[in-house]
Amino acid sequence: MQYRFKDIPMRIKLLLAFGMIVLLPVLIVTWFAIGQITSKIEDSLQNRVNESLDVALNAYTQFRDRALENAKILAELRTLQNYINHYDTEAMNLIQLVEIKRDQFDAITLEIADARGDILYRSYEAIPDRREYLYDSQDPTILRAIQYSEGISVRASEHGISVKGVVPVRTYADPFGVILLGYLLDDTFADQIHQITGTDVGIRIYLNSRVIAAAFAATAAGSREQILKEVKSQAARPEITQHVIKDGIRNWSYRETIRGNEYQTAFAPISGDNGEIIGMISVAIQRDNIDAIKRLSAIFLFVAAIVALILATLTAFFISREITVPLQRFVEGSRAISAGDFTQRINLHSRDEIGVLANTFNQMTQDLFDQREQLRKANQQLTEYAAQLEQTNLELTAAKQRIERWNEELEQTVKERTEQLEISNRELKKLHEMRTEFLNMATHELRTPITAIKGYSDFMLMGMMGEINDKQRKAISAIRESGERQLALINDMLDLAKIEAGRIQLEVEPTPLWVIAANNLHMIRPLAEEKGITLENQIPRDFPDVYVDKDKLTQVFTNLLSNAIKYTDDGGRVTITASVISEEHVQVSVSDTGVGIPPEDLPKVFEKFTKISNQPTRNEKGTGLGLPIVKLIVEAHGGEIWVESELNKGTSFSFTIPIFQYEAQLKEQAQRIERSLTST
Repeated sequence: MQYRFKDIPMRIKLLLAFGMIVLLPVLIVTWFAIGQITSKIEDSLQNRVNESLDVALNAYTQFRDRALENAKILAELRTLQNYINHYDTEAMNLIQLVEIKRDQFDAITLEIADARGDILYRSYEAIPDRREYLYDSQDPTILRAIQYSEGISVRASEHGISVKGVVPVRTYADPFGVILLGYLLDDTFADQIHQITGTDVGIRIYLNSRVIAAAFAATAAGSREQILKEVKSQAARPEITQHVIKDGIRNWSYRETIRGNEYQTAFAPISGDNGEIIGMISVAIQRDNIDAIKRLSAIFLFVAAIVALILATLTAFFISREITVPLQRFVEGSRAISAGDFTQRINLHSRDEIGVLANTFNQMTQDLFDQREQLRKANQQLTEYAAQLEQTNLELTAAKQRIERWNEELEQTVKERTEQLEISNRELKKLHEMRTEFLNMATHELRTPITAIKGYSDFMLMGMMGEINDKQRKAISAIRESGERQLALINDMLDLAKIEAGRIQLEVEPTPLWVIAANNLHMIRPLAEEKGITLENQIPRDFPDVYVDKDKLTQVFTNLLSNAIKYTDDGGRVTITASVISEEHVQVSVSDTGVGIPPEDLPKVFEKFTKISNQPTRNEKGTGLGLPIVKLIVEAHGGEIWVESELNKGTSFSFTIPIFQYEAQLKEQAQRIERSLTST
């Protein structure tokens, strides 16, 4: 039989869960604490290494300053100034003085140069390769000191690094000599830093990658001399030379091993006269104590974690017992109830959650007993309801059949009504065709006699049919004016019929908008001059061409300009403007300073046979079809038209028309030609 986890007793599950809940945090906390302590110890060690390196660099800076200060003291000696000023460099007193002063300042070299940069006298300690630390006559360092001021010179030779204080010798005039007092970065200097930073700190001074001076304390792994011998025999690793000497990185740190001992080491660069890095200074601190502290800390924390885990396990055992024993009683009670014994009760005398659960369980058992009785009664009622539902179902079935029959009748009715609508639509279409044909015939038949009336009226007014008096001329003029108005009405009705019937054909082509506007203003100028109205064309001459039927656009301008002059008082102004509103359309506006349109009449201005005026005394004549025709022409070009007006201030009609796009129109023309060729 396979044994599964869910078959394990609850007490063991609780122990395992409690152990995992406690074990995981303990392990995480222990691991984190070890990491934090280790990190703090490492940071403390690195901080001490950096601080020791700062101390070593400060000692090196003081060493440089001491060289300069000692050289300044020598430069101020009156006796030495007199010897140099009078070039008495062979005097025994000078020689003795120079030797005494060099020994007094513990220097390895003391050099004296004149104002021309020539070396007058040298004194140097008896050390190997001493010539490497001496400066030649006309050395740039000496010349800079004569020309400018005091300074410090740091130079590297094949065997070491020297630091010299360079000070000009002067009284109150220009410098007449130079003092160069030199020191060597050797083991003595390393020992001085070693004493300052602490005896457990090792000091090394490098010339490039080679150790030229060092100071280390003895350890269990070897004596001081053995450690120094090994240290001086080891060159700096290539990555150290790269980072510190070539890249100039300060506080570059790494771990190294010297005679079996681990050290934490940090480096800092040393620069020469021209700023080039010529060497390094390093400090090293043993890691043995640090590593021991880290191991002890880890062991202590691990032992503490084990103890905590054992205590947690014991606690979990006793707590789980308090939970599993009452649960066992619940299991026994549940089995009795499932067998139908609703008199089963659990006796637990406690006030904790388990006791509350026991009381709830007992109450639930009583509730189950009561509900079983209620269910029995409800079952009996449901049987009665089922019989009633069956009867209701029969009634619903009959209703459904009636609805289906009504639905069939409704579908037949809708079908008949649809057929009647189709017949009516065909009749309406036929009536529309008859109306269009009648309108064409009527306008033709009406236009012929009206043209004759207008012609004979012109003959009579010109006197071609005899002399007429003023009264007759006035009557004939009225006849001629009525004929013109009727002819205009017939033409507008014919145009409107064609547009509404979709028989309008636009001959679109690239058209200069400024030219169209200017021509229309020229044609209507006589009417404007009669009323003293100013006409303005504010469209620039270089405005982009529009792609329109120029005759239809002229008709639009004519209607809008005529209305603007008609409803503008004497001395007013009518203006045409245009602007590019997108890559495809321009906006054109015809504005006047006339009487304006009432707000309630604005929605009706484009309706057929609508004449609007806010001044009843006006006797303006028109067909009432001009603006509807304008609207249809603009919309046929793919544009839109609208009106803005303010009473007694003026009205502005604006519309959009397509802009001429050379490449797009060329493509459209090519497609049109291709379609025509295909159709033929």
